[in-house]
This record gives sequence, structure tokens and C-alpha cells, in this order.
Amino acid sequence: KFSVSMFTRCLAVAKAAETCPRTMEVLAVEHAKTAFPAGPQGPQVMQPFPAALPAEVTDPFLMCDEFGPQEADGSSEGIPWHPHRGFHAVTYLKSGQGNHADSLGHHGRMKAGGLQWMSVGSGIEHTEGGGAPKGTVVHGFQIWVNLPAANKMDDPAYNEIPPEDVPEISTGNSCVMRLLAGNLTSPSGNHSATFETKTTVQMIDFEIGPGGSAADAAP
Repeated sequence: KFSVSMFTRCLAVAKAAETCPRTMEVLAVEHAKTAFPAGPQGPQVMQPFPAALPAEVTDPFLMCDEFGPQEADGSSEGIPWHPHRGFHAVTYLKSGQGNHADSLGHHGRMKAGGLQWMSVGSGIEHTEGGGAPKGTVVHGFQIWVNLPAANKMDDPAYNEIPPEDVPEISTGNSCVMRLLAGNLTSPSGNHSATFETKTTVQMIDFEIGPGGSAADAAP
């Protein structure tokens, strides 16, 4: 299994070949590996990086975990409270729903298609997951984006973007693009993500149907 939907796209954008204005250089194709981010008794995820690709290649992207798709057991318990510091922690939910709470006092429930972006800066503790009705298929990604050195000790901040606020662009050729971060130019115009990041990145979720195709100009 290989997580290719949007995060290899992010990698390609970050490392696009300057000498190739129309296409991007494919740096590597690797199999994602199984990882247990909360310990051996915790949930299992598929991890393209850093398990399969080193940070020197993926920077400013530090980690990508794909959780699911799997049926929820109906439990309200998620990953226990744990700390983060010095990067952006981004969670994107493709299907299902999940709880979130943090030491800044935020708490709520993510919906399918929604996005949460924590700039953890000088430090934050949070808990995540659980809360999906039994039998609900939960599928999503968590990706860590490095912060510039000057911002690593900034005050932490939390942003939650509901599904309806994520820009969605249909190309008309069996492809829908959802812009999670950065900017995008398409035949329908110029688009910007709802949340402005401290690290300049472009993140797009491509959903390509049978016989479809997609193209995007690297920033």
C-alpha cells in the first residue's frame, strides 16, 4: 500500500526541478511502512515518511501518517494526551468523524472533509480520535510541517476549517481538487486556502475518477 494522493504531490512541489517548467521530477517511489505512533499497543497507520523517505528528502514535511480506512468500534477514546513542539500538526479527515481537545482549551469534533491545523510552536498538549459511531468508516491523514527556525517558539495556535470552507475546484475531466494549503491557479481562476501557513507549502487533495487526469502549475 502506498499513500500517494496528496502527500507525494506536496513532496514533488517542494522539490520541483527548476529546469523542467512543464513537468516535475519524480524523486522516488517507495512503499509506505507500518508504524505505531502511539506505541505498539496503539493504532496502526501507514507512514510514507519518515518511515520510507528520510527527512532530508521530504523537508519541510516531517511526517505523514495515513489512518484507515477502517470501521470505528464506537469508542469515545482516542490517542491519549501527548505533547508537540516546533512544527505544524495538520489533520485531514477524508471520511468519518473524530474528537479533538488541547491544552489551549479547544475541543470539538472534526467532520469528513474538514481540516485542523495546529501551529504548536513553543508547545501544546492534545488528544485526538475516537467518537465516531460504530461501523462508521474513518479515514484520514496527519502530516507534520516544519516551522521556520524563527517561529519555533511562537505561541501555539489552533485553526479548524470545516469541510464547506475548504476550496474545491472541479476540472471537468473527472478530477476534483481540494486546496488544503497554499495557492492554486486553475482555468476557473486563482484560489487560496482558508488558512495562511507560516511555512510556504502547497497541499492539494486530488480525487481522480476513472479515465480522469489532473495538472497543476508548481508555485
